[in-house]
Amino acid sequence: DETASSVARLKSRILQDHIANKSGKAKRRVVLRYLASPAEILGDDQVQGLRVVRNELEPGPDGTLRARATGITDDIECGLVLRSVGYRGVALPGIPFDDARGTLPNEEGRIIDPESGQAIPGLYVAGWIKRGPTGVIGTNRRCSQETVRSLFADADAKRLSSPKTQDTSLRQLLEQRKERALDHSSWRKIDAAERSRGRAAGRPRVKITSVDEMVELARPE
Repeated sequence: DETASSVARLKSRILQDHIANKSGKAKRRVVLRYLASPAEILGDDQVQGLRVVRNELEPGPDGTLRARATGITDDIECGLVLRSVGYRGVALPGIPFDDARGTLPNEEGRIIDPESGQAIPGLYVAGWIKRGPTGVIGTNRRCSQETVRSLFADADAKRLSSPKTQDTSLRQLLEQRKERALDHSSWRKIDAAERSRGRAAGRPRVKITSVDEMVELARPE
């Protein structure tokens, strides 16, 4: 996987740069433990250690490698544990859910019925709820492209049901539910503004984070 390989190379280069460019005089060291997951914080009234379980990599149904706990644990003495902000997908009513991974079971973006092993017509997924909280912007782009290719392939093969409403129904629904719904031409105005600000700052773009400002920029002239 070209995207995964490039991300791995980037991580390796960053670590090598930190090793080569030592700074400061404090006697601290960073230890990276791969294939290990936190299992238990040790201590009663205060933190005294962290128990981690060792993992093994094994291929999943789609061929990707996944971590599997071995049951072997290690205890690390420590007095402080910092918990990073994580992400876990949640189930949606009526849609299959992989509780162990926190994702929707799928093949190339098509949501799969675990009992039959067949794709459920008309249901697709992309992003972290598809593959878990991994990757960068480039990974998400590739992920969504794969799902869209599956959708188009299913449409060409007549696997999708015919629309029950007219093409204008979605626009009418959006106008009813959301007064500030923006179309593609509105997005182009926002995109142009971000790129223009980026050029002035010597960057590819400067993101606009205010919804009110985006809506104001997208208004018809």
